[in-house]
Amino acid sequence: MSQAFQAGLVLKRRYIDSLKFINPNYRRREFYVRACEEPRCIQTADSVLAAFYMNSDGTHPNDANWPGNWSPIPVHSVPAVDDKLLQVDRSCPRDLEIYAERSTDPKFVEWFATNAPLFDKIYNHAGIRITDPVAFALFFDCIQIEKNIYNFTMPDWLDAKTFDEAMKAMVITFDFVFGGPGFGEPASHEMNKLRAGNLLKTWINDMKAMISQSNEAYKAIFYSAHDTTIIPLLRIFDVKEKLLPNLADPDFVANVVLELWMKDDGSYVVKAFYYPNSIAGAINFTSMISGCPPTDECPFDIFVNRCKSYLPDNIDLECLPKV
Repeated sequence: MSQAFQAGLVLKRRYIDSLKFINPNYRRREFYVRACEEPRCIQTADSVLAAFYMNSDGTHPNDANWPGNWSPIPVHSVPAVDDKLLQVDRSCPRDLEIYAERSTDPKFVEWFATNAPLFDKIYNHAGIRITDPVAFALFFDCIQIEKNIYNFTMPDWLDAKTFDEAMKAMVITFDFVFGGPGFGEPASHEMNKLRAGNLLKTWINDMKAMISQSNEAYKAIFYSAHDTTIIPLLRIFDVKEKLLPNLADPDFVANVVLELWMKDDGSYVVKAFYYPNSIAGAINFTSMISGCPPTDECPFDIFVNRCKSYLPDNIDLECLPKV
């Protein structure tokens, strides 16, 4: 929550303090927030918003017992089984099929089996049996948090060599089974489309609404989801390996921002930013996006056209199982 609060301060400095794009006082019709149903995603959104609107005036009671200057900002969500925007792995049978295909790929299975000594060590010392890629990733996600975030002392059996070996194996596993290239296979266009294409399509439609000056358009929309949404989004833009080299995963509260700008001649451009963590400044990666000109802004029409193959026509139909 502390990291999310710091991330909120970074965003506040840009959009409220510097650009003066968002009113410092919360206005319901200019700002919308949606999160996955997962409690941690909602808590992250709440923590970001506590910082973003920390100076909001007239949006909370003047009560001596009220917690500081905190303004309660609505965070919307839908049940995970229905969420084809932010939590496709819980709502899209076809995505699960692709995961199953990748996790049983013969070359991947052969490589995964070479990690048996590591898995045996984990079972012998921690009592946790690693039998599939997700179990492996979840276990070492916890270890990584304990070691790198909370600076916990690792048990003797988990020495530096074992930890590094496990981290390397985990990122290879995580990257491949969730749509990345490897083991003689290209990145899964379909999986990346299912996992992030609907979100990107929603973003583009929101930009079109703003361009048409629709009364329904929000000035800013925040989403709180998972690294499994950020990674395919970066792959769609063809920048994942540039921003996250060596199969690295996004850090905690990393976020992607798309900005719509109107030029002096009335044309519109998109600027894309990546915030690596809670304190680092923004990286303008617009010039890295394949199909966009090598500048810090991409003409809106060019941006939309280069994304088209990843935008689902009907996400409900495309999520139906094929087997």
